[in-house]
Amino acid sequence: MGIRIQPKEIEVPADNPFKYDLLARKEPVEILTAIIGSIEGPCVLAVDSGWGTGKTTFLRMWVQHLRNEGFLTVDFNAWKTDFTERPFLALSAEIIQTLKKYPEGRQTQRLDDLNQATTKVMRAMMRIAASAVPQVGPQLVKELESKPASHMENAAREYHEVNEAFSSFRRILQATAKALAESKAGKPLVIVIDELDRCRPSYAIELLEVAKHFFTVDHIVFVLTVDRSELAHSIKVLYGNEFDAVGYLRRFFDVDFRLPEPDRRAFIDATLASVGIIQYIESMEGDAGSGASRAVPWLRSIFSNSDLSLRRVAQAIHRLGLALASVVRPEPLFVQTLAVLLIMRTLDPDSYYQYIRGEATDEEAVSAFFSNPGVSELLLTSERVAIEVVIIGAKREAIQEEVDAGKLRVSGDLLEGLPLYQRYTRLAQAVEDSDEKWHAKRVIEHIESSYRWMFRPEAYWGERVFGFRNSVNRLELLSHEMKDEE
Repeated sequence: MGIRIQPKEIEVPADNPFKYDLLARKEPVEILTAIIGSIEGPCVLAVDSGWGTGKTTFLRMWVQHLRNEGFLTVDFNAWKTDFTERPFLALSAEIIQTLKKYPEGRQTQRLDDLNQATTKVMRAMMRIAASAVPQVGPQLVKELESKPASHMENAAREYHEVNEAFSSFRRILQATAKALAESKAGKPLVIVIDELDRCRPSYAIELLEVAKHFFTVDHIVFVLTVDRSELAHSIKVLYGNEFDAVGYLRRFFDVDFRLPEPDRRAFIDATLASVGIIQYIESMEGDAGSGASRAVPWLRSIFSNSDLSLRRVAQAIHRLGLALASVVRPEPLFVQTLAVLLIMRTLDPDSYYQYIRGEATDEEAVSAFFSNPGVSELLLTSERVAIEVVIIGAKREAIQEEVDAGKLRVSGDLLEGLPLYQRYTRLAQAVEDSDEKWHAKRVIEHIESSYRWMFRPEAYWGERVFGFRNSVNRLELLSHEMKDEE
């Protein structure tokens, strides 16, 4: 099975758009469809949600549902068009091209008129832009001061021609939208704009201006998916931090809809299953040292309670899938170590890299791991004990590997490089009872029962039971055996 690092787009079948819906989006889609179906006048509807929360998938399902319900839709990806400096041209061309695909939209004369009106607007906009070119505008002003009244009359006439070009475009667009609505039992033309917040700030703002001023006519509804906070940041980039970006955005949107928070656990379970990780790990049961049965609950629990975006979680799960697919059996597999390192890498990359480079002790790594949002729920539980043992044991292996390779010279006890292990050993023998003592005792008991031989003071030359270096190499795609197996 091939493993993808980038999550694969969810399939949206034409006959059942919600067949592979992982986030329970059917209800909000049906609600919004009913709202749009009742709108006659111009409307701009904003679907607001943070980065990586599934806005694009939501939109794809909604667009297909709209088409199934008889709406004419124009699907416009803003990010794929921001290479151009002319959002008006890109949007109008997409509308005309899309309408040609529908029987109801094949009104040859109207489309020809709309195309000609678009050309006139573009010529007018190019004349306006020319006057804004550095040194050209000031030169024109200087020339105007020396020109006779007849020249001013020509300038005024040019302004009226430009204004008429815009007005003509809106009239033709209005007539086209009305005719389309009449052919579709009053349903408006829906123009969907996605990924606006990924565009260059200047392009995103200009596209908003264009949509609001030139395309908002009766029987047309705009739907924009946005991350309002990111879009506001783009506006401040252009106009300064003191600019009222929120107020500025408010004038563009007639209706706001906040996408409901998804069921994260259902999404994670579905992603684990789609990548094949659950089936793979179930097949690993009984493998000594793999810790396979613990990995899925750790991933599910921590990623479900974290504030990570769904896109980030999906990327992490796909990376784990790639690491698992690279293993050539009967090579040993260290699933629990892979899971812990993956969680560290995803939640706190800085701490993770300090740990794998040997710059962080076991104590520092454990502290950083459990200070992450969503991980504190594991405090004083068997899961925390098991994860701490992995971090301590993997660190013990890393120290040993450095000694074996001649990169680290030590005199005496190698365990001095494990301050958390040393502290837990002392706490476990303390006279006074405390929550910390009992937690330390559970960790030490876990180590004593399963890995006692690893924690002798002298160097050992045994099998690597945590697979620290093996796991790091696979997660970082450094193993020479990494390959996409069929």
